[in-house]
Amino acid sequence: YAPEGILVGGNRFPILFMNWIEGPTLDLYIGEMLQRPHVLLHLADEWLRLLNALRASGVAHGDLQHGNIIVEHGQLRLVDHDGIFVPRMEGWIASEVGHQHYQHPRRDAQHFDEKLDRFSSLVIYLSLLALAEHPGLWEEYHDENLLFTKTDFANQESSTLFKKIREIGPEHARRTDALAGAAVGPPDEVPSLLDLVQAKTSLP
Repeated sequence: YAPEGILVGGNRFPILFMNWIEGPTLDLYIGEMLQRPHVLLHLADEWLRLLNALRASGVAHGDLQHGNIIVEHGQLRLVDHDGIFVPRMEGWIASEVGHQHYQHPRRDAQHFDEKLDRFSSLVIYLSLLALAEHPGLWEEYHDENLLFTKTDFANQESSTLFKKIREIGPEHARRTDALAGAAVGPPDEVPSLLDLVQAKTSLP
């Protein structure tokens, strides 16, 4: 952290230096691995480990989405920490509300605490599970998202994506029901993904 790191219009402003992380963003990596379901399942388990590290620190990223997740040698790294929450920020309001296709439909700037990432965590995890079993969903639903859009969350009954993922199998149906239920409840009552599942694979 450099308190006077940049000069703009004669005024000094702070800047934050971070290590450069080399690798593709999550969406690009998934696009390359669609025919390797074991890799996507490995990413799902890596996702759980990353979330566990955040929870242990009481930290939330604030904008979990494909463009802010880099795959570096099989591990997931988070970038763009503009909307991050740390314990000392309790009581603040959010500076942003995150990518529309990953956030709770009713999230606003007042929702800013360690539970901030719970909804987007479910979205990303379920997307990885679904693509591991049904890679064809990528071509059909991927755009500025992984699979889900804000319309799916707001209009679940007309969402063909929710229906197709439920039909994959019982586990996918349970995860879909958890996401669907979270979308209609209050943002601060979204369950933690870590309380719903545990890492199951141990690929290198």
